[in-house]
Amino acid sequence: MPPRVVHGFHNPGPGQAKLLILVYPATGLGIVEDLLALTSAAGDAPDPAEVRAILGKYNSELIQS
Repeated sequence: MPPRVVHGFHNPGPGQAKLLILVYPATGLGIVEDLLALTSAAGDAPDPAEVRAILGKYNSELIQS
């Protein structure tokens, strides 16, 4: 997606969903790695404030949590 395009992912079902993200250039992979570090083995949702902080580090923002 080009810069500044709003996008997201939503799982409307009760089961676990998987999302495949291809990042190019590879410098954008840091955002994925940092967000992955927030996930818990229990599957709890990460703290939206922590997500916003990570996104801000990469000049992005959370539109809806």
